[in-house]
Amino acid sequence: MREPILTVKGIHKDYHIKTGLTNRSVGRITAVDKVDLEIYPNETLGLVGESGCGKSTLARLLLMLERPDYGRVMFDGYELRPDMDKIAIRHVRRGMQVIFQDPFGSLSPRKKVISIIEEPLIVHAVASRKEIRKRALELLGLVGLPLDVANRYPHEFSGGQRQRIGIARALALEPRLLICDEPVSSLDVSIQAQVLNLLVGLQQKLKLSYLFISHDISVVNYVSDRIAVMYMGKIVELGPTDTIINTPMHPYTRCLLASIPRVGQREKRINCTSKKDYLAYSGTGCSYLPRCDMAMDICSQSRPRLEEKEDGHLVACHAY
Repeated sequence: MREPILTVKGIHKDYHIKTGLTNRSVGRITAVDKVDLEIYPNETLGLVGESGCGKSTLARLLLMLERPDYGRVMFDGYELRPDMDKIAIRHVRRGMQVIFQDPFGSLSPRKKVISIIEEPLIVHAVASRKEIRKRALELLGLVGLPLDVANRYPHEFSGGQRQRIGIARALALEPRLLICDEPVSSLDVSIQAQVLNLLVGLQQKLKLSYLFISHDISVVNYVSDRIAVMYMGKIVELGPTDTIINTPMHPYTRCLLASIPRVGQREKRINCTSKKDYLAYSGTGCSYLPRCDMAMDICSQSRPRLEEKEDGHLVACHAY
């Protein structure tokens, strides 16, 4: 058995809802709800769900940009604890980097491309300035950009080129795991394909692991070895990509697949969730109950657990 590079056990995060006048807490909302995940070396785990389901919050918890309320995260043999010192955090962040969603907002407009890519190498003091410059130029070539872009500014590039710059920066410290947080959602469809193919090629060349986050299940299908489906902060289905796409079990997964546009099919808008779902959920039964077409009496009484129903295929649904 391979050992996972990242193990997540029961990680949980609540946010307090505060009033505008007194700033007093009037309740709380659960963003990430007791999530368990594993990512293996050279694997892409796709995390899919609609906007607001907790995907990006989970990414921030893994990157230690926010602290979980409870739960455990193990990365490359280290437990990521709230009381970790700066040296330990720096070690972890060398091995786990992020590609952001917005290539327009994630790059400093005041810095040249070469400085943007050099910055993590300088912060972590991994080499001399001469070696850092050489490494930065190599990274430009690795992501398919010509060397003459090094002294230009981000505003001079298209969205796809800026995302390539962001990928080069993420690769600077030779990480083992990349968290890709909606890396193509703001790009044109033709450019999306180029960036996705670049990521697939880099994974094969550099032996990387990816947590690939997206609201688009067709994009996740293209790049992932396994898919985890997230709804209202919970993982409701998890399994090999072919299994999830061809034989989905959870009604939410089926709804996401039904919402994919198809050639020759009249466009129809399908909403698999809404804000009303969060208001309707009492916290005791299944969170998908307000929209489920397979609901039974037990669904309002007991929350289904994520359990393995077939080989490597897990689902949280009483119907199974």
